[in-house]
Amino acid sequence: FSENTESFMTEEEHDSPAEDEWLDILGSQSLLKKVLKHGAGRSTRPQKGDTVRLWATVFINNVATEAGRELTFRVGECDVCPAWDTVVPLMELHERARIRSSYRFDKRPGAKEDSAIEYEMELLAVEARKEVDDMSADEVLTLIAEKRARGVDWVHEEQLDLAHACFTQCLSLAQQIQERTLEPETGKKLVLQRSECAANLAVVLNKLGEHMKAAEISAAALVDNSGNLKAIYNLAKAKLALNYPEETITLLTGGLEQIGASDDVALQRSAAGMRQLLADAQAKSAANKRKDKELYQRMLAPQRQSLSKQAESDARTAASTKAPSDPVPAPAPAALSLRWIIFSALFSAALAALFTYAVFGDDMAAFFDDFV
Repeated sequence: FSENTESFMTEEEHDSPAEDEWLDILGSQSLLKKVLKHGAGRSTRPQKGDTVRLWATVFINNVATEAGRELTFRVGECDVCPAWDTVVPLMELHERARIRSSYRFDKRPGAKEDSAIEYEMELLAVEARKEVDDMSADEVLTLIAEKRARGVDWVHEEQLDLAHACFTQCLSLAQQIQERTLEPETGKKLVLQRSECAANLAVVLNKLGEHMKAAEISAAALVDNSGNLKAIYNLAKAKLALNYPEETITLLTGGLEQIGASDDVALQRSAAGMRQLLADAQAKSAANKRKDKELYQRMLAPQRQSLSKQAESDARTAASTKAPSDPVPAPAPAALSLRWIIFSALFSAALAALFTYAVFGDDMAAFFDDFV
């Protein structure tokens, strides 16, 4: 760290508020700063990306919860709570200040919505930002690991927006160096780090309800490392939330096969989580099948009802239009006798004509020729 020994400005030259005067940083009384000791001048204020060393004591409801400790972080990169990321760039090197923050800007464990949160801090040292292009691959990998660890802490504190920012920065850093010509071992480390960061980001996305993005980033993590159990679990969780229980079951079954009968405590915790999610997926699959069956039956019900009504209507129509068969009356005896007499007479005449033609056919033919 470079210790800037620039002489202190006078009160007139200084653009910070006077000592004992509270500065309303955001104009909403939600973040206040009071200078206890002026620093080395405005030019010594840290910029975004600079690494600072800070001494601080944290008070919650006037009780010191973190007393007089030093910490190092990069300014404006979500390494610390929003209150600090906002205030520290307004501090000068060696400045000592008192800060009041609302819960909105510092949701640290132990604090509540109505808690009085204050800090007393002093800016001890500032190191100028080092660009990624000026860092070695190993330095970038170290930075990625640090940011990932900070993101995990934010997840545990349920500060998901900050965790999201940290993991996104990790992936951005990995992207910036992946085009370099790396040693095989360094390249392997980069791929594994990228897979872990993507899986961590998927955790946050699932918690935020952004399941489609969680599925995409989990799938990318598995491309880098197919054995990444965190990525498998979060892809399965996203798929289940998107109502793909069958795919969820397939993913979790494969993950549990990878774990096998390992005695590793961490792996067994993962297996327990997978088994619970698997049970949920199986229940969801069964419920979906029941719903599909019920929907199919509801879709067919109107058609079945219509066919039934049509059949009933056709039956009624047929019954109403069919006339009863009238019995054919038996013919009277007199009518039968008359018909028989006429038939007999005609039959006899026909026989007589045939006989006459057979006997006198030639003579009759000559007679008619002469007649004509």
